Amino acid sequence: MKSIFSETQNNVINKIWVFGIILFSLSMILYYIEVFTPNTFIFTQLWRVLFWFFNTLILSWYFYKNNKIKTGIILQLLSLPYFFKNDISFFLDYNFTHYLYNFTWYESIYINKIISFLTLIIPFFYFVKYYFALENFNISKKTKWFFPVLISIVLLIVIDIEARDTFGNFAFLNFSEPYMQDILITIIEFINTFKILFGLIGFFYITNRFGGIKSIRKPIDEQFIDKNFFKWGFIISFFILILTVLDLAQSILTISIFSSKFDFAEICKLISSYFLLLYSGRFLGNLIQFRGYSLKKYFGVINVFALAPILNIFTFFVLLLTKKTENATQYFLNLKKNKKLHLAIYCLLLTAFLVYEYFTNEVKTINDLIKIPVFILAILLVAYYKIMTKIVPFAVVLFLYFKHIKFFFDFTDGYLVFFKDKIFSFLWLSSFGVFILYYVLYYVLHKSFYVEYSDIENEEDLAVNIDKFN
Repeated sequence: MKSIFSETQNNVINKIWVFGIILFSLSMILYYIEVFTPNTFIFTQLWRVLFWFFNTLILSWYFYKNNKIKTGIILQLLSLPYFFKNDISFFLDYNFTHYLYNFTWYESIYINKIISFLTLIIPFFYFVKYYFALENFNISKKTKWFFPVLISIVLLIVIDIEARDTFGNFAFLNFSEPYMQDILITIIEFINTFKILFGLIGFFYITNRFGGIKSIRKPIDEQFIDKNFFKWGFIISFFILILTVLDLAQSILTISIFSSKFDFAEICKLISSYFLLLYSGRFLGNLIQFRGYSLKKYFGVINVFALAPILNIFTFFVLLLTKKTENATQYFLNLKKNKKLHLAIYCLLLTAFLVYEYFTNEVKTINDLIKIPVFILAILLVAYYKIMTKIVPFAVVLFLYFKHIKFFFDFTDGYLVFFKDKIFSFLWLSSFGVFILYYVLYYVLHKSFYVEYSDIENEEDLAVNIDKFN
């Protein structure tokens, strides 16, 4: 089995609490400068320089801890223009306006977009090159394209480096005591530091897992899943999945309220989020299935709670602490019976939840009751047929959101309006996110109940498949 972390990654993870203290201290210094110092040129520039140093240190720290001081410094210097992109854009626009406005299509905002893109992409590719060179991954040709996407996710999601009035966002709150704002900011920055550290560890974990596999469809090799592998895999994949969902919700809400134009940076961020959501969901699904194979036990409905915050603590500890069954024959003999029993329990729980939801709703509709047979049919299909993971999630979305989808494909105002207001907008991207969420949900449900070759008479194929996990 591939090691959890490489030696170079462990150099960062060991005593990572020291790095956490540095980041937290810098964030509190930034807060002090922004809130408690006069709004002068010197303090403004000092804040911007510290903000640049804080954000770029997150990735440069990897090189510093592995004695690649020159690489780390160059990465931070290459990132510097990004944090002064508005000044650079203004300078170019002001000094070259006479020449640029000879082009009828030119607008001042174009320079800002080009500078933003170039100042981000240059340090991004620099980090890609030197990180994977130092890790020395044996990357297959099929998965080589994935790595730049994965790193862009880390840059755009885990480390959100948009220079904005971070602490001023709380100015609208009326605190009874002045120190209450300080306490709130301290708590938020402490949580944010934890998020960055955990995100960095998660990034190391995923790249280390992905470095040796041959297919994007299978984020984990078919192998025995021991306690240590499962513990790290479950915690990190679930954390990244939830973090991505929350970030998606925030991005879509921000876009819907504040964005009126098609912004390239926001599109990249959304697409990256969808990709990470898809990958982490498939990783978690395969992890719980392979853990069951490794223990020679059928967990079924217990696995279902893997996606539910708080409730998944039960799933985690059951799969972590359960002992491996020595008598594999008994596992094979009881497999079909256990599967039917677990599916029956799931259907009863699902029905009870939907009935409760129906009676507690102020507005009751027949569709709320129709959900019961639809969702039961959906789980039976994905539990018995692998191909259904590609059909059922989308059918469920069509059933639940038919009115919204019908509105989306409404051509009554003409095809031009359709393309302008719907296709060339964020609407289709946010709608696509709903399909991805349901796909991840039903993929994990499929992996919770489905066992390869368990529904055919040839028990030798089932035994050979399970033997891979000994």
